[in-house]
Amino acid sequence: MRARLVAGDGRLHAALARRRDGLDRRLGDMVARLDSLSPLGVLARGYAVCWNADRTAIIRDATSVRPGDQVRITLDHGELACEVRGQ
Repeated sequence: MRARLVAGDGRLHAALARRRDGLDRRLGDMVARLDSLSPLGVLARGYAVCWNADRTAIIRDATSVRPGDQVRITLDHGELACEVRGQ
């Protein structure tokens, strides 16, 4: 009986280790996917975000601003304060 318990315990520990390794890989994959979608990750790839002057709304359409409007551009490293000169 003792030998069967020891053998069963070994199988249980091995199964738990395999399960943990699989979950660790899955978690790593999910972290990588989330990182690629994060706004900071997108900025790091060279994109920028254009905001209105007080940073309360993202500008998605050039027709939503007029010459003379102030906008802020967020980059991977820093931010620019800009004035719209034309469309």
